[in-house]
Amino acid sequence: MQIVRRLYLYALSFISLETVLWGTIVLARSSLANQPGGSTLQLARSLSLILIGAPVFLYHWRLVQRSSQADSQERSSWLRPVFLFGTLVATLIPVAQNALALINRGLLIAFRLDARQTLLGNSQTMSDNAIALVLNALVAVYFLSVLRNDWPFSTSQVQPEEPTALPGEAFVEVRRFYRYFWLVYGLGMVIFGTQQLLAFSLSLVSAMGNAGNALFAKSLALLFVGTPILYVEERILRLSLSQSSERFSSLRLIVLYFLTFISLAGGLATAALVLEVVFNVLLGARPTIAGFVNQITYPISIGIPMGAVWAYYGRELNAEVNGFWRRTRPLDKIANDERTRSQFANLQRLYAYLLSLLGLAATFIGLEQLLGFILGNNSQTGVSWDLALRIQPGLALALVIIGTPVWILSWRPMVAEAALEGEGGDRARRSVIRKSYLFLVMSLAVAGLTASAVILFFQAFRAILGEPPNDLLLIILQQLKLVILFGLLLAYHWLVVRADGRLAERSLARRHAKFPVLILTGGNIVQSQNGEQAPKSETSAGTEFASVVIDALQKLAPGMPVAVHAASEGVPDETLSAARAVIVPAELIARPSEAIRLWLQAYGGKRVVVPTPTQDWHWVFGSGKPLTVLAQQAAHTVRNLAEERSSGQK
Repeated sequence: MQIVRRLYLYALSFISLETVLWGTIVLARSSLANQPGGSTLQLARSLSLILIGAPVFLYHWRLVQRSSQADSQERSSWLRPVFLFGTLVATLIPVAQNALALINRGLLIAFRLDARQTLLGNSQTMSDNAIALVLNALVAVYFLSVLRNDWPFSTSQVQPEEPTALPGEAFVEVRRFYRYFWLVYGLGMVIFGTQQLLAFSLSLVSAMGNAGNALFAKSLALLFVGTPILYVEERILRLSLSQSSERFSSLRLIVLYFLTFISLAGGLATAALVLEVVFNVLLGARPTIAGFVNQITYPISIGIPMGAVWAYYGRELNAEVNGFWRRTRPLDKIANDERTRSQFANLQRLYAYLLSLLGLAATFIGLEQLLGFILGNNSQTGVSWDLALRIQPGLALALVIIGTPVWILSWRPMVAEAALEGEGGDRARRSVIRKSYLFLVMSLAVAGLTASAVILFFQAFRAILGEPPNDLLLIILQQLKLVILFGLLLAYHWLVVRADGRLAERSLARRHAKFPVLILTGGNIVQSQNGEQAPKSETSAGTEFASVVIDALQKLAPGMPVAVHAASEGVPDETLSAARAVIVPAELIARPSEAIRLWLQAYGGKRVVVPTPTQDWHWVFGSGKPLTVLAQQAAHTVRNLAEERSSGQK
C-alpha cells in the first residue's frame, strides 16, 4: 500500500503540474492575442485548467514534501528521483524546443523569408515561444532547487553498522539516465543540424533559392541549440568518469554501443545509396550535374555526420572495452567482478551479432535482387539490357559490396570465439545472444524457403493443370532462385548449430572425465573399475542402489569415472577420497558409523544425498529453496503422518 500511495501522489502531482503549467501558458498567450473570439475560448480553457489543476497540485505536492521530510524511506525511494528528474525533462525539453523555434523564426525574419517555414510551431509567434520558454524554465528552476536540497541527503553515507546501500543510490542511478538522455538529445540535434547544413551546401548547385535559405536557417537554429547541450553533457559525463561506478556503469556501455551501432548502420545505408547512384552512372545513366547532386545530397548529408559520430564514439567504445579487459588491479572490485565482466562480454557479443545480422540481410537482399534482375533480363523477350541495366542493379550491387564485408568482419570473430576450447568457448556457445541469432536466421530461412517452395509448386501444378500464367518460365526461375538462396542460408546456419553441438559435447565429455564420482553404499560391495561391481553376500540393497545410480550416470555422462565403496568396509582410501563428488543413500546418513561420519565431515568434495526410504525418517526435499517453502513442506509431511496415524488407529 505504501508503494501504491507513493505512486498515486507523484503521478497526480506531475499530471496536475503539467495541467497548471500549460493552462498558464495558454492564458499568457491569449492575453497577448488580438483575436477576440479565439481569446475568449482560450481564456475559458486556460482558467479551467488552472482553477482545477492548481488545488490538486498544491494538495498532493504538499503531501509528498511532508512525507519525504518526515520519513527517510520516502525521501530515498526510487519514485522521488524519477519524479524530480522526469519533471526536469518534461519542462526543459519545451525550453529547448521553444528556443529552437525562436532562433529559427528570428533567422527566417533576418533572411527576409516567411516565418511560417520554421522547423517547429509554424502557426505560433515569437511571443508564444517566449512565453512557453520562460514559464517552463521557471518551473524547472524550482524543481532543480528541490533536487539540490535533496542531494546532500542522497549522497550521505550510511552508518557503519547499517548493512544497506547508500540511501541516495536511486538518485545517482536516475541522474545517470538523465545525463545520457540529454547527451543523446543534444547529439540528435547536432546531427540533424549538420545534415541540414550539408544539404544546403550541396543544394547550392541546384540553385534552390528561398528554399535553400530556409534550410540554412533551420540548420543554424539546430546547431545553436544542440551544440551547447551536447558540449555541456559531454563535459559533465567526462568529468564523472573519475568515479569507477560511472566509468564501468552498464548504461554507459549500452549508450556507447547504441550510438556506435546506429551511426554505423546509418553510415553504411547512406554509403549504399551513394554507391547506387555511382553504379547507375557507370552502367550508362547520364544525369545532369544538378540531377546527380540532387540524388546524392540526402545520403551524403546524412552519411557524413553519421560517420563522424561512429568514428568518435567507436573510438570511445574501443578505449572503454580495451581498458576494462586490461585492468587487473585486485582492489578494483568493479573491474574484477564476474557479473560486470559478463555484462561487458554480452554487450560486445550483442553488438557483433547485430552487425552480422545487418550485413547478412544486406548481402542476401542484394544477391536476391541481382539474381532476379539477371534472370528476368535473360528470360524476357523485348527487354533492352542497356535500359534495364541503367535502372535496376545499382542498389543490388551496392548492398552486396557494403553488406558482405560487414557480415564477414563481424561474423568471423563470433565463429572463432565459439570454436575456442575451454570455458571461453563454452560461454560463447551457451550465449543466449548467439542462440537467438542462429535460430532467428534459421526461422526466417525456413519461412522463406517454405513460402518460395509453395509458390513454386503452385505455379508448376497450375501449368500442369492447363492454366499456365504469363511468363511462366520467369516466375519459376524467380521462385527457384529464392528456394536456393533460402536453402543455402538455412544449410549454413544449420551446420553452425551442429558444429556448436559437437563442440559442446566434446567439452562436456572432457569435463565429465575430470569429475570422478564415488558411490558410498551401506552394504559390502567390492570397489570396482569403470563402473563394474562384484557384490558379495548380504549386499542386495547396496548392490541395487549402486547399480541404479551407475546406470543413470552412464546414460547422462558416459565418460564420467565412477567408483563404488561399501561403508561397512571402513572409510574410503586416499584414491577414492579424491573424488569430486560422493553419492550417499539416505539410510547411511541417518545411521552412519563413527568413521564414516568423520570422513563425510572432512570430505572436501560435493555431497549428494539420495533420499532412499529409511525407517522412521521422512525427508523434506528442496535443496536451495527458501526456508519458508521448506517449512511448509515439513508441515505438510507432519500433518500427513498425523492423519495417516489417526486413520490407522481408527
